[in-house]
Amino acid sequence: MSVRVQVEALLSIIKEATYNALEQYETTGVLTPVLDSTEGHPLDQVDDNIALKKIISKLEGACEQLCTTLAPPSHTIMNRAQDYGWACLQVAVQLKLADELTDKPNGLHVDELAAKVNVNPMKLASILRVLAARHCFREVSPDVFANNRLSVNIISDTSLAALVDLIADDGQTPATLLPQYLVDPDYGQSLSMTKALYQYRRKDQGIPDKTFYERVKTDASIPDPIIKVMMKAMRSMNTVMGSQAALSAYPWNNVKSVCDVGSGLGAFSRSLLERFPDVRVVQFDLAPTIAMAEQQWNGAFADRNEFVSGDFLVDLPIKNCDVYYLRTILHNCK
Repeated sequence: MSVRVQVEALLSIIKEATYNALEQYETTGVLTPVLDSTEGHPLDQVDDNIALKKIISKLEGACEQLCTTLAPPSHTIMNRAQDYGWACLQVAVQLKLADELTDKPNGLHVDELAAKVNVNPMKLASILRVLAARHCFREVSPDVFANNRLSVNIISDTSLAALVDLIADDGQTPATLLPQYLVDPDYGQSLSMTKALYQYRRKDQGIPDKTFYERVKTDASIPDPIIKVMMKAMRSMNTVMGSQAALSAYPWNNVKSVCDVGSGLGAFSRSLLERFPDVRVVQFDLAPTIAMAEQQWNGAFADRNEFVSGDFLVDLPIKNCDVYYLRTILHNCK
């Protein structure tokens, strides 16, 4: 197949996926939002948007292949090697830049913004331009930046902001050590969950080789804010991964009791209780997680919801539930 034929096929895929995505938005009765908008769209909050996810996955793949096909190899490799987008995004989250730009539709000059967050204005402008080039924040005029459709989603009280911080700190930052980790005679050859990059990053800090969850259970040195960030991030992860889609894909009306195994802070359980008034739920997770969940729920649905702590790898004390529901937790198990 010639390159021209491949390119034309990719363009066809891109065109079809683009119109399909527009249709997904417009079927809600609300037009597709522009990037400059700071208002949400009904489709952003839909539990079951698997159709749109599939369309976007196809669109992203075709666009990536098209650009890689037509660009000089050195151009593509350099772009990938010098991708600081994730680091700039973490800066935006930790400095709460989106918070500072809230209620400023005309934007804020970088000098004023830099003074608020105590950062050099020239460096901050460079970071914001990296983000704005990918449509997170917008430069409304030279050195004046404002929020947009993406950046409002990383305001500090959002779970997505916590997810960015978690992925950057425990995912991207350790990844810079990947070459050394792979050739390490102890860690590099091991397939143990306690010899992963997560532990390698901390091996010179006197921290034992334990998984994150083992440390949560046994290590009082983990700061409580880190655990809270992790749990808050999981709410956004559920949204990104479409975990709530199960609410529409299973006949919960025929169920009386559900054990939510690895319930986290209970995002799925809450949605289940709200939507199906005859269902009773038992949330089951590690003791530190359950303690945080109980505090956050503050007695909500007390007549139909129960919290039980434990480790399902050791024992599952909740008996005779109609459904035992597990999702996105087995990857954390040995």
